[in-house]
Amino acid sequence: MFVWIHGGYWQGSSINEALLEADALASQGFGFAAIEYTLAPEVSIAEMIGECESALAWIRLRNPGKSVFLGGHSAGAHLALAVAAQSQVEGLVLVSGVFDLRPISATTINEPLGLDEAGAYELSPIFADFRFPCLTEVLVGGEESPSFQMQGRAAFDYLTKNGAAVELHSLSSLDHFDIILNGEHLKSFRRLADR
Repeated sequence: MFVWIHGGYWQGSSINEALLEADALASQGFGFAAIEYTLAPEVSIAEMIGECESALAWIRLRNPGKSVFLGGHSAGAHLALAVAAQSQVEGLVLVSGVFDLRPISATTINEPLGLDEAGAYELSPIFADFRFPCLTEVLVGGEESPSFQMQGRAAFDYLTKNGAAVELHSLSSLDHFDIILNGEHLKSFRRLADR
């Protein structure tokens, strides 16, 4: 079972972003679910994480005995890693994620999020003390901004230190959106399922 969390800087986009994943994976016989979450400023990032944890628990309950692979893009990758710290998953696919929220707290992106320095640190999954015994792939586009590339490297380093069997894929000709449209994350899901 593949579970996807959409991006949108925690304040935009929707479950409809997952139509590409749903069609591609279902056509290959894989189970698929996408998690919708309430956006900022209506709720905090902590509440979004809680919503995603509840949704994943619901999906697991209705799919007993199935391996669950969790993934997300951008803000969805942040939520996926935060959820994986609290929930057992067999694999993670983290695409162009933001895992250290501290740099965001000083930007206009933060206006609807309302993060202060302490909250940004607390909600950054790369500072949590958890073990990740699952298979993980971190993907980042080579045409993404240096900050997204640093975020991908930071996630890779954190996961390696905390027990994940992790691979970092820097995809040279892809940017933040091409990486999804190109379907590289779907290849990651398939690789994890085949292991």
